Amino acid sequence: LEAYSYGDCGVLLASPGASLSGLVLRELALPAQIDAFYVKLQSQKMTTFFALTEPNKGSDAYHIETHLQKNSDAQYYLSGIKSFFGNGAVADMGIVLAKISNSPVGLRAIWMTPDIIKHHTVSRALLPMFCLRGAKISVMQFQNTPIPYDNILGHHLSACHNGLFGIAKVFNRLRP
Repeated sequence: LEAYSYGDCGVLLASPGASLSGLVLRELALPAQIDAFYVKLQSQKMTTFFALTEPNKGSDAYHIETHLQKNSDAQYYLSGIKSFFGNGAVADMGIVLAKISNSPVGLRAIWMTPDIIKHHTVSRALLPMFCLRGAKISVMQFQNTPIPYDNILGHHLSACHNGLFGIAKVFNRLRP
């Protein structure tokens, strides 16, 4: 993958499959979540996305502004904007990084399934591009999007391994 990306990073981003989402799930998810992800991916020939970058913070994971909040009704809600990542406007599944607190262990990966993505509180758009069009560089916005508890990855892990450290392990495996 790195060799393809060297010649044209659009090849990696435009390719169908698990992309970085699959690596995040392998690192942070339960075996049942991983199986469900790959069954959906294979049976429906989906593309995926990995949403880290933001318009105001870039890819600085520690300072992202997208947040996941638990409200008084014990439900989780996602709010924020993600931008400059591949396939966000067209993919059926992916991973969104959000903060639950302002600490190094406050970062969480959220598995965005087709049901969540289709919710009326999620908006998606392609960014206008002259190059890398196949990568479908996108922006997504979440306005109090309900997130089921089971879609917040890593509950079985320690706070350290579930936060920024766990995400850093993913980036060390694949650096296009």
